[in-house]
Amino acid sequence: MRTGQYAAGSGTFDYEVAIADYRGELLAIDVAGDVLAPRTATDALLAKVPRARITRTSYTPSRATAKPGPHFTWVRDRDGLATAIIEWVRSLRD
Repeated sequence: MRTGQYAAGSGTFDYEVAIADYRGELLAIDVAGDVLAPRTATDALLAKVPRARITRTSYTPSRATAKPGPHFTWVRDRDGLATAIIEWVRSLRD
């Protein structure tokens, strides 16, 4: 997390190459007010998947059924966040 590079111990699999080669659908949701994973961190992660078909959204208080807050607060808002995910999945079938 601190370096922005993905690696697993002494393994030989190159996660960075695999991530860069991903060409599928990707839903990226950043959470307003998340100091542990700010929007800039999401930006940096998405830059690693240049071939992906990215749908991006922000989870904000206006979209929530509960107020977004610290890093894990959004987990408690199943209805607000789940709705966004369900809509995205359904859009893939169209």
